[in-house]
Amino acid sequence: MEVIERVFLLQRVDVFSDTPSHHLARIALLAKEVEADAGALLLRGTEKADAMYIVIDGELRGERPGRSTLSVGACEAVGALAILDDAPIGLDVRVGRKSRLLRLTRRDLRDLLQDHPDLAVSLLRGMAARLRWLVELAARDAVPDSHPVSAPLTDRSFEQQAPPS
Repeated sequence: MEVIERVFLLQRVDVFSDTPSHHLARIALLAKEVEADAGALLLRGTEKADAMYIVIDGELRGERPGRSTLSVGACEAVGALAILDDAPIGLDVRVGRKSRLLRLTRRDLRDLLQDHPDLAVSLLRGMAARLRWLVELAARDAVPDSHPVSAPLTDRSFEQQAPPS
């Protein structure tokens, strides 16, 4: 996948929706394209994430014992919030079917944020939108008669499923 194709992909990911193209190009250069077979464990829920993954094609599944399974498809990311802190991610992320992914490591993102503080502001806006959506979704699931929440375009697969708690 060419760098420009990666930039177009990143533009469709909710946490990067406010990120200027010149920063997306830097991220695209740092992210590594990886392939993963069905069933592979990418992130362990009890451990802090060392990378985030963006689905090029294929499907990932967020799993937590006794909870709904979250499906993550093309142009969606998993681990984006988790690579910014040192807490465990909270759910296991497995490959649902063979997938091509972009992998951005915690170290690469932190180095990029240190070198380009203005990137942090745009990333925070994208993260805030994701958090706001998750809070609204959790509130909807807690109140049986609440109205549906409109999910960001790139997170439609989560709309009908309970978020991890």
